[in-house]
Amino acid sequence: MYFCFMRCFSGIKRFIAIIATIAAVYTGCREAEQQPELSLSASKINLPQSGGWVDLIVYSNTSWHLENPHGYDIIPESGMGSASLRLSVGENPNLGVPLRGSFVIKTTTLSQSVEITQAGIPPVLEIRDTVLEYDYRPANHTISITANLPWEARSNKTWCSVLPSSGNGSGSLVVSFGENRDPQARTAIITIGNNSLDLFTEVTLTQTGFVLDPRMQDSLILAEFFLETEGETWTKNKWNLSAPMDTWEGVRLNVAGRVDSLALASGVISRKGPVPACLGKLSALEQLTLNNNNFTGTLPQALGDLVLLRRLSISSNAAITGSIPSWIGNLVALERLSLSGMTGLTGELPAGLFTLTSLTDLNLVGCSGLGGPISPAIGNLTRLTNLQMSNVPFTGTLPATIGQLKDLRSLGLFNTKLELPLPDAFFDLENLASVLFQQNAYFNGPLPAGFGRMKTKAERLSIRLENCNFTGTIPAEWAGIPDVTSQLRVQGNRLSGTIPPIMKQHTCWTPSVWNPAVYICPQQPGYGFDNCD
Repeated sequence: MYFCFMRCFSGIKRFIAIIATIAAVYTGCREAEQQPELSLSASKINLPQSGGWVDLIVYSNTSWHLENPHGYDIIPESGMGSASLRLSVGENPNLGVPLRGSFVIKTTTLSQSVEITQAGIPPVLEIRDTVLEYDYRPANHTISITANLPWEARSNKTWCSVLPSSGNGSGSLVVSFGENRDPQARTAIITIGNNSLDLFTEVTLTQTGFVLDPRMQDSLILAEFFLETEGETWTKNKWNLSAPMDTWEGVRLNVAGRVDSLALASGVISRKGPVPACLGKLSALEQLTLNNNNFTGTLPQALGDLVLLRRLSISSNAAITGSIPSWIGNLVALERLSLSGMTGLTGELPAGLFTLTSLTDLNLVGCSGLGGPISPAIGNLTRLTNLQMSNVPFTGTLPATIGQLKDLRSLGLFNTKLELPLPDAFFDLENLASVLFQQNAYFNGPLPAGFGRMKTKAERLSIRLENCNFTGTIPAEWAGIPDVTSQLRVQGNRLSGTIPPIMKQHTCWTPSVWNPAVYICPQQPGYGFDNCD
């Protein structure tokens, strides 16, 4: 029995060993089995609108197949291991819209997707001229369009219309606009484009403001001046606005029919008020005379726009205040300037005044609110022939640059606060006919000997030095004063001593010319000559 049991046990052990051996072999086979792999050379493919083909490499160690929901032309559709696929597509007929799709490569356990994008037909919308400029008159403009798409056109302004309002492909549209009656320019934007493609081009049209006929514009400006100055209250020369402009008193037209001169008579305007700024729009004006007409306030900046002005006279408007404006320097053509009697003007002479190199006549007589020194820049005014600045409290001395005014014929500087000495260069001027230095209380030194060496091309010369505070006697050099000197006045000074005998031998020392008994000998109380008979 025991022997039988042991034989049975030995058989069971052998069976178990066999089972173990089989299990070990099976497990070793499992460990040696290869894992599946799948990868692609690209996961995204971009294709041109015209179509074509592209190769895609599949890297795999197992069988695979294609899932192609969009029906792309792909070969092969399946395979075993690595392989090359070819994707072929035709032309994309869509305008501006890309075609998009995908396909998937799968194994039993793995998958890889590929996204495909094919460009659409490039949209074309070209307009050559996108900036249009027209004057105020009505007009049409044709816009040429180069396009491969449907388009619409619209204007953002009601005064500007476009026809047709839509089209397809290349063509043209007509932009129409009426007369711009407003003096201001206006602008419209014409938009041409395709909404679905969000593609637009803008054309900018600018139309200038309405421009009156220049003569009509001048007449409207003068009418505005008439109304602003309450023309119905004018004391004389009242304009009839219903009559032609060339019949209006004081208005002159040039050959082109433009207003080139406005010269109001003295005392025409009774209303008190500022000079109307509208006069600055008379762009052809060459002469403006507004003397003694109750104007007040400061001179308007707009007058500085009258660049053709050759003569400006606003004298005897005492209620005009402020300084001589800096815009005076803008009047580059100015030849004659008169501000005499403008007692409301204040300050020093502006620098711009001395840039007016065309100036021949300057009259500031009686501008008693002005003052300060006379700038050496006065020497820039080399065309001056007549310089009148009397009764103005200028200070300091006469600048030596006065000698640069070679054409000067008449100089008026009486009743100022100027002081001696007079510059030597002054006595070298050879065109002087009138020298007015009387009533200058700060002239309190000897009589300038330089008058004796003066020469002049004038037919007559007047030298007036009376009622100052000159001291000493008449210098012997004065015997050389030009024989054409019809006036020599030194009375009312503080002169004394002996008149040089040579002076009395001058051809003009006669009662009929210089009349010494009246215009030379009488001096301030306590002063006088010892040989004045």
